[in-house]
Amino acid sequence: MKKIFFLTIAIALFFQSCMKELGNYEYSDVNKIVIDSIKTFYTIEQYTIPNITPVISQTIEKDESNLSFYWTLETSTGLDTLCKNKIFDSELYIPPGDYYSVLFVFDNKTGLYSKVRFSIRVVSAIGEGLMVLSKKTGSNEAALTYFSTSNKVIKYPSFIGTDPVNIYYVRKGASTVPLVHVMCKDNFGGVVINPTTLTKFYNFKDFFYIPLTVVNPQSYTNVWTQYKTLPSVYGSSYYSANFAEYVCNDNKVYIRYAYGANQRMDAPFLAPDDLGYFASPFIIGTYNGPSVFIYDEKNSRFLEATSISSNRLTKVKIKTTTPRVPFDPHSMGMKLKVLHADWGLSVGSNMRIYYIMKDTDNNKNYYVEVLTTNLNFAPSKIYELNIPIDSKTKFGCSVITPAFYYSDKNKIYSFDVEVKSSVLRETLPDNEEITSMFVEQHVQKDPTTNKDYYDHLRLYVGVKGPVVNGNDGSIYIYKINNDNTLTLLESKKNFSGEIVSFAWKR
Repeated sequence: MKKIFFLTIAIALFFQSCMKELGNYEYSDVNKIVIDSIKTFYTIEQYTIPNITPVISQTIEKDESNLSFYWTLETSTGLDTLCKNKIFDSELYIPPGDYYSVLFVFDNKTGLYSKVRFSIRVVSAIGEGLMVLSKKTGSNEAALTYFSTSNKVIKYPSFIGTDPVNIYYVRKGASTVPLVHVMCKDNFGGVVINPTTLTKFYNFKDFFYIPLTVVNPQSYTNVWTQYKTLPSVYGSSYYSANFAEYVCNDNKVYIRYAYGANQRMDAPFLAPDDLGYFASPFIIGTYNGPSVFIYDEKNSRFLEATSISSNRLTKVKIKTTTPRVPFDPHSMGMKLKVLHADWGLSVGSNMRIYYIMKDTDNNKNYYVEVLTTNLNFAPSKIYELNIPIDSKTKFGCSVITPAFYYSDKNKIYSFDVEVKSSVLRETLPDNEEITSMFVEQHVQKDPTTNKDYYDHLRLYVGVKGPVVNGNDGSIYIYKINNDNTLTLLESKKNFSGEIVSFAWKR
């Protein structure tokens, strides 16, 4: 909450002892203040400016230069001052709920005051939209900006942390509230916040029942798994869903059961054997469960959790019907480091996991693809990538064509994973450099065919450019077309510092 001034109970008592409220005493020679045109009840959207304007009259003074105004909120500890102008023209940062507010109008010459009490119902302004994590220009402090689908822009008002890494939106579970993980590489690890109110639940380091030895948040994923219950007494079967979430911290994976108590992470995974593991931050949760996949960079192998009730990682089980095994997921034979991993599409409309990996011994880059149909790990292909990739390259995977997008300074390319060809798609201004890429998909069902279709596939591109109005970060929003071309829909220029990460809030 944005606090301008705080009136404690002691100060309130001071005012009562040293000042007289008009109306309690009858004086014919004092300046009486009358407050009018304030309604008894207001409904105000969070993060908007109420613009409540009182009508003030005085019995002696001819103008209002002698007056001071305090728009206050009643709290359990006293009065919290929200605005000190005549018009209530400050953004209302308080969480949604019902509140009592008091407007005090003081006569600075006499110390006398009048007040009026009214009710405020604050409603949420946070709906579906884009959340952008950035660094403040000229510093390493994290900043969060929210763009709603109705073009409302909200800046997260509180301190998040320093050295921001990633932001992830966590969908609402059957028995849990939604969350937003804002990850930072500092002593607190960033924050876990409520996306409906933009208020903080925890510092990241306090999100674990077992305290972290090292606070180094890296990534998040989740798993949905459908299961069939026993038939009921009426002879029918019920289908339900389990939901688990995973956080990668300091290259170790932690689990949280969404149906568990509280909101904290339950337990870390145990090493699968005496080899241990060093998890790539790109952990992948399956949409139909029950597995979460990681790449163990220590031992050059793929591992999985076979169910959401498992607290162990084991070597992946290869799909028995796979006609060919282009690589051995239990021993890759190279010292590979994952540069990017996400869901993509391949021939036959099967969902695949696209891995972009670097052989650190030979300084070569590889494309690795995994099929996960029928909940099994099926190695699909591996080949060398002859495209420019360095530490600044950003990636995004298409889910309507077998392709991924990658950056090279101010240019955006698409790479077709089937024909192994690269095509330049967009060239941004020479004085801008791409700092982040993110693909967002919105799946809906066609009511005529009852099949899913993608009506909102977007590529968000964050860039760093010249400083304008104190900001050097901008974003470009593209529609991804079926032929891998990009259509620019809009840009948001110089609203923040360097863009680090995106998340789409539903």
